[in-house]
Amino acid sequence: MKIAFYYKRQQEKTWFNIAAADEGFEVSYIKKDFNKESVSLAECFDAVCISETDKIDNEIIDCIKKYGIDAVLLRSDEINFKDNINYSILKNNGIIVIRVPANPTEKLISQRWVSYLP
Repeated sequence: MKIAFYYKRQQEKTWFNIAAADEGFEVSYIKKDFNKESVSLAECFDAVCISETDKIDNEIIDCIKKYGIDAVLLRSDEINFKDNINYSILKNNGIIVIRVPANPTEKLISQRWVSYLP
């Protein structure tokens, strides 16, 4: 799986490198906020990894579909159903949403780093 990882702080990459290597994922890091202007940078990727504070509205969902992105990896310390991400529309459009810990411990990494949102 090819993942476009949008990040704001350098330390966000450290644990993700470990987890991605363990799973055999190919990761490209994009030091930008995830928004309607930057989503096009993920055009050739299977998934995007974003922060729980990033916004995904209908316009961005249309772009995600247009670029063939199949999954949104949401960096979060807990499952938060916030207004900035429309989970039901993502799901209805066949886009998988997966939560990955924002600040995992070794224990979390060893227990696998993905959990599916309903």
